[in-house]
This record gives sequence, C-alpha cells and structure tokens, in this order.
Amino acid sequence: MPWYSEYSSAGDLLWSAQFGVIGENYNEAYRILRFNWTGEPTWSPSMSLIQSSSSSIISIYVSWNGDTRTERWELLGASDSSGSDAVSLYNQSRTGFETTITFNTAVNSYGYYAVRALSADHTHLGVTEFTTSSQNGAVGRGGRRSLALMVLGIVIGLWAI
Repeated sequence: MPWYSEYSSAGDLLWSAQFGVIGENYNEAYRILRFNWTGEPTWSPSMSLIQSSSSSIISIYVSWNGDTRTERWELLGASDSSGSDAVSLYNQSRTGFETTITFNTAVNSYGYYAVRALSADHTHLGVTEFTTSSQNGAVGRGGRRSLALMVLGIVIGLWAI
C-alpha cells in the first residue's frame, strides 16, 4: 500500500500522499499511525546575520530544523565570541520555520550576536553560536554558502506546499 489518505468526518479529503513508486517492486506498509510528537533536535539552532555597511539595521534569520517546542526567539548581544557577558536585547515570537529578527544596532551595538530558543514556559531550549556583525554583509554559521542553502531550503519547502 504505497499511498495514504485522511478524510474528515464529513467525508472530505484532508490530505493524501504516495510513499514510493507504484509498480512491480513498490514499497508496502501494513498500517499508518498518526499521532502528536515532539521534535527535540540534538543540534543547535541556526542563524544568519546580515548587516549593511550603510545602515545600523541588522537582519537575523533563525531556524531550528526538527524543533517543535520553540515559541519565542531571544536575541543576545555580547562583546566577544564566548558570550560570557551576553545580555538579552530583544524577544520575538516564532513565525514559522524561519523567523526574521530586525534590530537597530544604533540603540544597542555589540560585537557579537546569538539567538536563544525559548519554550512556552520560557525554558532555554538551545542557542546559536555567537556571530560577529563587524563585516559588511556578515553571515554566521558557514558564511554565504549557509545562507544560500538556507534560502534554497525555504524555496523548496514553499514549492512542496
């Protein structure tokens, strides 16, 4: 049975999916179980930070693939990459797979930034690495290649919907 569907109590199709290719050697499944689950990734959240040399505004793109518990993102600022003197700068609700945080560094300027994931009860779930904002168009966690892959992933995700 390589296809699955779910119907409402009124008989309307809610969703349908195909698993594998229909043919001589197709995949089979005896049953499909559907239930609520909690995603708790063992890796840290990811962020990309972009600051223009002509503006004091930074844009931070943060996501945590596999996580289902994050409700809010907390922006942290620090004077060095260790984050030992980190202070909370801003707190924003999660807005889907990727959240964009826009911050004016003219108000509170720090050399390094990170983002911390918070649950509904404000438990700290994970934190990104501290990334410098001193470069024109600086991007954290892997440079421009990470940003390109993140954007590509979002485009593919939107296309799949």
